[in-house]
Amino acid sequence: MVYILNLISISIIPVIISIILIHGYLKGVDLYDAFVDGAKEGFKTSIRIMPYLIAIFVAIGIFKRSGAMDIIVNFFTPLAKFLSIPKEVIPLIIMRPISGSGSLAVVKDIITTYGPDSFAGRVASTMMGSAETIFILWLSILVLWVSKMVDIL
Repeated sequence: MVYILNLISISIIPVIISIILIHGYLKGVDLYDAFVDGAKEGFKTSIRIMPYLIAIFVAIGIFKRSGAMDIIVNFFTPLAKFLSIPKEVIPLIIMRPISGSGSLAVVKDIITTYGPDSFAGRVASTMMGSAETIFILWLSILVLWVSKMVDIL
């Protein structure tokens, strides 16, 4: 079974690319021109979004260095501990519903700091791969926090 899964995982991308190329050839598409046009458009898009990506990376860096992120993380740490969530991913929980690029920066920081095989790295990778799950988690944390605040009052 493991051998079959390894074979599938190794061959799936070449198979998909081959299917796309064969389909384009059968439809009479000039594959080289289509590839070049797509590459041009992709390059233009990457140049167009570069300032926004740099701005979000700088903003996250400033936010973290100012201590504001630590205040937020320390505020939510008891709830995260109660829910068995590593406190290192709290910034990702906050950022993911707001900005995909910003959350990529947070995941990069988590993986650089703690490593991809650490518990925080694996949780961050899982959260990054499941947008609706992180939104539901974020909403659940907010609901739990509000219900606890209501109980206190």
